[in-house]
Amino acid sequence: MSSILKSRYRDVDMDFWGKEATWQTRFGWACIGASVTGTWSTRSHLPAVQANPDVELTAVCTTKADSAEAARQAYGARLAFNDYQK
Repeated sequence: MSSILKSRYRDVDMDFWGKEATWQTRFGWACIGASVTGTWSTRSHLPAVQANPDVELTAVCTTKADSAEAARQAYGARLAFNDYQK
């Protein structure tokens, strides 16, 4: 079994050269279009992210700062943006 596959079950493993490597245990995810007003993301993507213990909602983005902040608070994201390029 490769070290990448084994790393899913252990926090520390060896990389290709035999050096100790640490592996991230959670996956950060961002959602563009994360409005809380009944969009597809509120019915599908965001609840799925919340239900998965291996995924962390890192950021949300909408076109308006107030709705981005509302989505951040509603779904527990660390960051909120109203411009996807920031």
